[in-house]
Amino acid sequence: MLRAAVLAVLAANLLFFAWARGWLAPMWPAPSHGQREPQRQTAQVRPELINVLSARAASAAVAAAAATSLAADAADACLEAGPFSPAEADAAEASLQQAGLPRTDWERRQASSPDLIMLAVDRPSAALARQLQALPDTAPRFRPCPSTR
Repeated sequence: MLRAAVLAVLAANLLFFAWARGWLAPMWPAPSHGQREPQRQTAQVRPELINVLSARAASAAVAAAAATSLAADAADACLEAGPFSPAEADAAEASLQQAGLPRTDWERRQASSPDLIMLAVDRPSAALARQLQALPDTAPRFRPCPSTR
């Protein structure tokens, strides 16, 4: 009985091997190895325009796009950083001054909570918006103000 089971498993393996190699193609279609969705490859439009970027190049491209977007949005909006506690706001202002931004470029605003402070820049120029985006990591991060103001 064990001999019959071993022979049956061996025969099944041989049949599977023959099918996987495509030797049984007239009777059974061969498996498609590696092509899971070939219709996507045929539907590509100008695939030569696709560039694969390294992680560093992709990060630089995303940062440049964000800076351009922020500069474009800044023309008709405001930028803000925070919320900060009073001590954190003092440290954030000190880091902005160390980065070379004059005190007149931003103002303090009350956040939603009475003990929190926001730093805001109303209608910054494109150059100032780029300068705010290029601040070091120790400086506060500015983002577009919510439209509810």
